[in-house]
Amino acid sequence: MKHITIDCTLIPDKATLHQALAQALNFPDYYGNNLDALYDCLTDIREDITLTLQSFHTMGIFRGSFQAVLEEAEQENPHLIVTIA
Repeated sequence: MKHITIDCTLIPDKATLHQALAQALNFPDYYGNNLDALYDCLTDIREDITLTLQSFHTMGIFRGSFQAVLEEAEQENPHLIVTIA
């Protein structure tokens, strides 16, 4: 199982969070940097991955929408485990 940790204290905005997720999870170059594209890429993962977002509470007002997409993708994809700390 692959373990990926992203420290959200180093991420100032949602665009940077999209970039960090895309890089860490090796999303394709055409990744759209939006929540629909995030869901699509997360549900396409075919290797076992544990994704941990540390200090996710620092993400501000857009945190809820990201968390909802992460949780929905985790429910849909048996290869994905998301931990929000």
